[in-house]
Amino acid sequence: DLMKDHPVFERTARVLREKVKAELTEEQVKQLVAQYYGQIKMLDDSIGQAIETLKQQGLYEDTTIIFTSDHGDHMAQYGLFFKSQMYDSCCKVPLIIKPAGGCVPFRTKQVVSSLDLYGTILDLAEDKDWRKPDVEAGSLVPLTQENLGQEGEAYSIYGPNHDKALAMLRQGPWKLIRLADGSKTQAVYELYNMEQDPQESEDLYPNQKDTELCKQLQNKLDEWFYVQYERYPKL
Repeated sequence: DLMKDHPVFERTARVLREKVKAELTEEQVKQLVAQYYGQIKMLDDSIGQAIETLKQQGLYEDTTIIFTSDHGDHMAQYGLFFKSQMYDSCCKVPLIIKPAGGCVPFRTKQVVSSLDLYGTILDLAEDKDWRKPDVEAGSLVPLTQENLGQEGEAYSIYGPNHDKALAMLRQGPWKLIRLADGSKTQAVYELYNMEQDPQESEDLYPNQKDTELCKQLQNKLDEWFYVQYERYPKL
């Protein structure tokens, strides 16, 4: 049981995990995973057809292609399906950018956010007016030109109720998860080193919470969350 003694998991996922274990057989799980791979294969084939058409029409080199998704699926990781968590099995998504004019292909481990696609697309369209103080987006255009090798950071938030919202800060190899505990300032946390523990099996927060690094991450995430808290949709 990888997620033993993980307070956020206990509060947000334990019930679903027990439901999955009780209602799905091993054979049914294998079938679900196989169907998911089938959907991926269908997407690969369709995207391949679109790219081939661009090449046939002489448009490929002049076309920017961005491939991503809004979320992943646990696909039985931690005994879960679906999404709604801050673990990498559902919140880490593909991002491939092929800029018009081409570039030397490379992969980067730099942390980026889906929000940055807003600024990236506007930058590529040569819009000069999108950068404003209230816009929570950067631009990935510099990354398409060279592998900068910077740490990068990304924030995320989820949940219909801001007093129970789930939030995350990913900074370099570190991930801090925050679950609001009934109010703006009360919360429980989990901390992971994603390079040393990509399965997120060891919650480092209990032993690291008093370190300078953890305090810095927590202060940054709390301050960002407080801003989102005030902006949260009123249901």
